[in-house]
Amino acid sequence: MADNEKMKKLEDLKKLVNKKFGDKALMIGKEAVDNGALDNVILPTPSLELNQALYCGGVSGIVELFGPPASGKTNLAIEILAKCQRENPNFIGLWVETEHSITEDILKQHGVDISRIAFADQSRVDSAESVLDIAYAAVERDAVNLVIVNSVAGFLPKQEYESDFDKQNVGRTAQLMSKVFRKFTGPAGKNKIGLIFINQLRDKIGVMFGDPSTTTGGRALAFYADQRIRMSSLKIQKEDPITANEGVKIHCIIQKNRRAGMHNPNTECTYYARFDSGIDSTVGLPQILEEKGIFERSGAYWYYPSKDNVKSLAGIECKFKSKAELQELLKTNKDFLNAVTSLISVDNVSLEMKEAIDKEEELIKNEIAMATEADDIDETFEENVEG
Repeated sequence: MADNEKMKKLEDLKKLVNKKFGDKALMIGKEAVDNGALDNVILPTPSLELNQALYCGGVSGIVELFGPPASGKTNLAIEILAKCQRENPNFIGLWVETEHSITEDILKQHGVDISRIAFADQSRVDSAESVLDIAYAAVERDAVNLVIVNSVAGFLPKQEYESDFDKQNVGRTAQLMSKVFRKFTGPAGKNKIGLIFINQLRDKIGVMFGDPSTTTGGRALAFYADQRIRMSSLKIQKEDPITANEGVKIHCIIQKNRRAGMHNPNTECTYYARFDSGIDSTVGLPQILEEKGIFERSGAYWYYPSKDNVKSLAGIECKFKSKAELQELLKTNKDFLNAVTSLISVDNVSLEMKEAIDKEEELIKNEIAMATEADDIDETFEENVEG
């Protein structure tokens, strides 16, 4: 606990700094919290399994989605955008395209409102630097809520664009990405804008041991990323709830997660996506409910919250003869699905951390008050002595 003299000096410093650099350039304790300086933007994904694995309830800050071809990277990014638009009528996205892989039909089929998405194509402005200038302007001016870059591997630096094919341009993209994050991180954090970078895997030459794969664009993205999610497509087995003709099975490995709190940041999850409707979280929801102790399973029957204390949700008695019956109701009854998913707390760690921060801020506030009071007493004493 800081002494009164230190707190007084800190308050004096704050006044000096804010006078020189502007209001709120330096904030202390609760003031920083009240002004959102310690907040993080959380964008929920359509996959409950992935939200659970990330602990905070979705993707947050600077996010890298990477993996081999056909591993669901682009689809996940699109569905995150669509979900955020559904939940927030003012949500606007910016799509930065380098691969010419996205179309109006793809966006609409996933539920994206194209009237609330801006589109910047690298080929229309000649180079990666130009399209990134556009993205930076949108972030700096707080004009969008989410920027999706598809993909890092497709960036074409100006020097490489202007040179002949026989010239070597080693490391140009890596240098560019390093500059990108030095510029983007500050305004994106200040304006609470999410950044999703889709990336590809490449093979390391001559590697015989360990992981032979690496991502494109150097190491800057891996360093600055708040979350890194490695995605891959798994073969659907007979015991899986969907067939290979109905959809795909996606496996995610979270290789970095600054939002994990006091949990293990390196987790894994698997979710399913249907060809006709996208990510389907109702398939894995019963397992999540059982693991969290929200539903009880006894033989083939499923109960909420327990066999001896059956309750109703959305007007439905929660006693089901099988997992399939529970899944069918989750799929067909939106009110029941919302009632069930609301029972899942994905932010316990954040709540605990918030309580700890609030307690610490209260202590700091008391310290400042005591320092100010002591200062007033000293001034009064000096005035009386002089009088």
